[in-house]
Amino acid sequence: MITLVGTAFIDLNGYDRLTNALGKLKPNIIGIDFTEESYLEHISIVKQLISPRGIEIIKHVTRSKIPNHNPQTIDMFLENHSLNYIEKAVHDYSTKNNATILFCDNEDKKIFAKEYARNNRREILREIEKIFTLSPEEAVLYIEKEYYDKENHPSAYKKLQTFFNKTADKHAEKILRQAEGNIVYVSSVDRVYGAYMPNIFDRMGDLNLGRVKLNDL
Repeated sequence: MITLVGTAFIDLNGYDRLTNALGKLKPNIIGIDFTEESYLEHISIVKQLISPRGIEIIKHVTRSKIPNHNPQTIDMFLENHSLNYIEKAVHDYSTKNNATILFCDNEDKKIFAKEYARNNRREILREIEKIFTLSPEEAVLYIEKEYYDKENHPSAYKKLQTFFNKTADKHAEKILRQAEGNIVYVSSVDRVYGAYMPNIFDRMGDLNLGRVKLNDL
């Protein structure tokens, strides 16, 4: 059985949601959108960012870059591990339950992701700034839209859609098909429910397959 779990880029309740989801689904294998190298690199960076000094730096930068930010929302973002909720939840579950982590990215995806983030930096920052100006309650509701808002799906971004279709999804599918057991693949809602054909779910329709959005769990 393979269950695809669609996640939002930022989810203030993401760590608790994914921890609970893994507890219910009880996978012995978890696939994530990282290479092993980028996974370890990201954990190392986030560890520094969530140190007492790192948190103070983040708050200082936020105060200077987003003068009208909501301090309570920033606190919630940091306290709920929103910087790395997927890696932390998967790491904690796999350590406790001796589950195997499948690294479903390759170098092409890693390079493309950096390029895409660089080219769309202004738009990404604008979205983050918007969230940080809201109250915690408003921010949670705003983020919920990402799970359903078609404008956030790859059909709106042809280059991203083409990359998912021809490269990233193809690679992830190959790795997932080679695995055996109760498998959970944690990916973005854009790929699991993406408005392009075939998305990662469509590709594996011949298997015992399920999918769910993280907020529905």
